[in-house]
Amino acid sequence: MSSRVSPEPNWSQKVRYIPANVNGKQVVVSQGGDAFLVDNIELRSAGMPGVQGRFSKDLDDKDPSAIVMFGSKLQGELEGDWLKAVLPDLDDKDPSAAVTFGSKLQGELEGDWLKAVLPEPAAAAWVPAGVPANSHVVHEKYVGPNTKMFGLGGCLLCGCLALLIFACPVDERDVYVAPNGAKYTLNGARIQ
Repeated sequence: MSSRVSPEPNWSQKVRYIPANVNGKQVVVSQGGDAFLVDNIELRSAGMPGVQGRFSKDLDDKDPSAIVMFGSKLQGELEGDWLKAVLPDLDDKDPSAAVTFGSKLQGELEGDWLKAVLPEPAAAAWVPAGVPANSHVVHEKYVGPNTKMFGLGGCLLCGCLALLIFACPVDERDVYVAPNGAKYTLNGARIQ
């Protein structure tokens, strides 16, 4: 995925509004200047491939052709709870048009279809500073404060048998797992 961002937004191109928050969770992250990342870490929505753009700052004014995929880097400016962004124009059937916003393919048109070879390996998703590239987010159960509290309370009431709760922890969290198996918090701190 290309991370090149033009120095000035070209507002004569296809401009759409992207909600900065979905279901109360932040999905637009500033990357400095007029660069923004559409991000799924806080939302954690496995069923949504991205965020639908709007023609205006009205949630009901949806543009069905403007789905901004998670991991996309956009050029634009924040206007309150909305990102006013320049989206690539995918209607011209240009063989170099973006497949996901920001990425480029080369190929040839066959009717209305682009025949292209996808790059190997796929571009890595954005990860916070401190997290190795090619890490992925995993939802896991772990021995945390609630599990420890239940274990201690259970020992006082039921004896040592209550320690079995440590085999089935009740605390849950999302972590990045690096290719070498190391785990990191969503903020990039290493978990020991």
